Order: sequence, then C-alpha cells, then structure tokens
Amino acid sequence: MGRTLSMGVVAMVLFCCLAIQGISAEPTEAEVKAKRAAAAEKLFAKENLAAWCIVPSDTQKRTPEQRAEMLVDLGLTKEVYDGRDNHIPEFDDELDQLTKRNIEMTGFWLVCGLDPANERHAKLVVEFLQRRNVRGCQLWVVVGGTEGIADENERVEKVATAVQWLADEMKKIDGSVLLYNHGGWFGEPENMIKIIEASNRRNVWISYNFHHAHHRIADFEPMLKKMVPYLKNISLNGMVIDGDKNGRLILPIGSGDCERDMIRAICDSGYDGQISVICDIMADVKEVIRGNLEGLEKVRQEIIANP
Repeated sequence: MGRTLSMGVVAMVLFCCLAIQGISAEPTEAEVKAKRAAAAEKLFAKENLAAWCIVPSDTQKRTPEQRAEMLVDLGLTKEVYDGRDNHIPEFDDELDQLTKRNIEMTGFWLVCGLDPANERHAKLVVEFLQRRNVRGCQLWVVVGGTEGIADENERVEKVATAVQWLADEMKKIDGSVLLYNHGGWFGEPENMIKIIEASNRRNVWISYNFHHAHHRIADFEPMLKKMVPYLKNISLNGMVIDGDKNGRLILPIGSGDCERDMIRAICDSGYDGQISVICDIMADVKEVIRGNLEGLEKVRQEIIANP
C-alpha cells in the first residue's frame, strides 16, 4: 500500500513537472513571427496613430482650422498638441476645430518646474483641459529644475511631488500624465520609472520618443522590456547612430539604419499602446507627417509579409 502510494506521488510529481515545462516552453519561431506580424498590423494602423509636434514647427503657420483639415486629409484622428505661450489664445479654437472633425486631442505637451501648482503656464494648461472637459487626455510632461540637486533620491522625490499634483488634477477628467524623455537626467527611462513609482499614482506613465534617445539605440531592446509596463506612447522617426550629433536627429521613418530593428522590437515586446508620428523640424508639417506615414506603412507591410 505504502509503495503504491509512493508510486502515485512520484507519478503526480512527474505530471506536474511536465505541465510546468509545457507552460514555460519557449514559443516556436513560427509563433514569434505570427505575434510580430499581428502586432505590426494593429499597432501601426492609422486609427492608433497620433500626429505629434505639428504646431510651432510648421513653416506654413496653419491656423487651428487649417491644421484640423490637414489631419483629415492625412487620415489621422488623433493629435498631441504642442502649443507654446503664443498659442494660448488658440487653445479653444484648436479643440473646437478638432472636435468638429471627430479628431481627438489625445495629448497636450507641457514643460514645467518643480512647483507646477504655482506656475502660470502649467496652471493655464491644466485649467483649459478641465474647463473643456477633455476626457482621457494625456499630459505629456517634462519636469525641469533638478540640475542643482546632487542627491539622486532627493531629485526623484521632488519631481515625484510635482508629478503628483499634475496627476491628481488630470484624474479629474479621467486623464493621465506621461513623462516625456526630453534628454538629461529626467529623460532617462530608469529615472522616469523611479519617479513613477515614487509618485504612487496609477495614472502616471511614459511617452518614449525615438528622437531624444539616439544614445540608447544599442540597449533599446532590453530597456524597452523594462519600460513596457509603464508605457502609453512611443513616438517614431528614422534613426541612425549618433544622429543627434551629426545633424540627423529626426529622419523620415524607414530612411534610417536602426528604426526597423527598433520597431520590430516594439512588436515583440507586448506593447499595445499609442504610436505617434512626429514633425519637430521647421518644414511644411503636412509633407513631413505624410512622409512618415508612408515610411511607417512600408515598414509595417515588410513586417507583416516577412516577420
């Protein structure tokens, strides 16, 4: 009886081991490719793309109405707004023109210091979004003012405190705060993750932008894996090594040496959030965004056809 019981226990242990092995087995190459192709099809579809940095860099100086019409012509339904102080009088008209055309103001860019609750521009932006009830809007934030703080933990704490106020205000309209990598200490993913965790707010995330990350091309894939749980937006452009040092900071998607591999890594990472396409160079933004859309669609089709 005892021996029979022992054999039964052995059999059960073996069964559990085999089951665990089955659960943890690495996916086949075919499964990886199928997942990559499916991700490319979904992530880079027009309905998941937002136009980014199309206001101050537009040499055509489009009005809010003209800009909204441009987005219609390009087939885009999302805009991340990057107006500056001189655009403040246009904030309401921008939203009105977008809304008329069923275009979402999905995000709003903000640069602030360590005390946004008492900073004119930060308060004005937050009050505008609340007054107009821009539900679910993402506040893309760059927090400065840490340059004179030597202690790492103090830096994290002070930025997290600033982010807390912004996050609490955005929560009133079901919105979120996305930390925007704009270079420097604040823009490193490792530090943004520390800030998010220190803020202890569930509506704080990351917007990761290729054009401010040339120095992280080499370790993009492992870094992306760390960021994915915190990511809500990835902004794409063509990338080359040291592009930020040799005048090739922002290239059209598909014309660089590195972005194809980076985009494939995004498809493999499990990321399922928003993708944005950028202008951010002084040019006719319609032509720049059009070129990026065409380049991205070409890369997308390459991945779908040959994952």
